[in-house]
Amino acid sequence: MNRAGLIVTLSIAVLVGLIFGVDPDLDVRISRLFFDVTPDSQNFGLSIDPIVLMVHRIGWLCAVGLAVSVGIGLIVKLVLPRARLWMSTRAMTFILVTALLGPGVPVNVMLKDHWA
Repeated sequence: MNRAGLIVTLSIAVLVGLIFGVDPDLDVRISRLFFDVTPDSQNFGLSIDPIVLMVHRIGWLCAVGLAVSVGIGLIVKLVLPRARLWMSTRAMTFILVTALLGPGVPVNVMLKDHWA
């Protein structure tokens, strides 16, 4: 990352930090707009919207497709070590390990001990 990118990224981080520092309840108020909070139901209000469901499925398929393609690439690299692939082996390993461990480790290590 060059210096301009670093400055932009840090500026955005400082701005978001200041916004949430001044109004710490802002994220809760925004998320309340999307939830159906009634005594009998605490569901995501847009969970029945077909467009939202389609976007959710497409996002899930993209993540699975990326993980499968990286897995196939690593298998090809193991079988044919001299094969030239579209991505470095280090990057493929990083993506695959992140996709496999990313969702599970925070939930099982940090969150399950403090579950309601």
